[in-house]
Amino acid sequence: MCHRLAGRYAEAATDIARAVALEDQDLDLAFEHAMVVSCTAGRIEARGLWAAFEALLEEHGGQWDAQARVAAPIISRAALGDGAGAERLVAELPATRPYWQVVDVAMRSLEELARIPGADPALLTALRAPLAELRAALEPGPAAFG
Repeated sequence: MCHRLAGRYAEAATDIARAVALEDQDLDLAFEHAMVVSCTAGRIEARGLWAAFEALLEEHGGQWDAQARVAAPIISRAALGDGAGAERLVAELPATRPYWQVVDVAMRSLEELARIPGADPALLTALRAPLAELRAALEPGPAAFG
């Protein structure tokens, strides 16, 4: 993730490909792989990875805490172009009482997706607005996503 967040996409792609080859059932790796491909190749090219991530989340969701399991599909639905699904999940998120970090990771991921080829910036802005309000109402706490 550090390479991706620093904009070193070639290094990120190499590292994540190696890691996924060793552990193909890891949610953190599947999420990161989908994000890296989204950032380097665009939304359309990453669709299969986002769909695979959602299937893995369904099967191995116990790898993450409940709040991360609820927030992650907001990102994958947005990446897959399912605005209605992502908006529904954003509306349901406050009821799960998420940690501040979970909301923060979701917001940062949506911000990153807004810059990728094929993104719908208006949708991603609309999804981030209620998340920003929710994040502002929460206190920083335990680590998120993994």
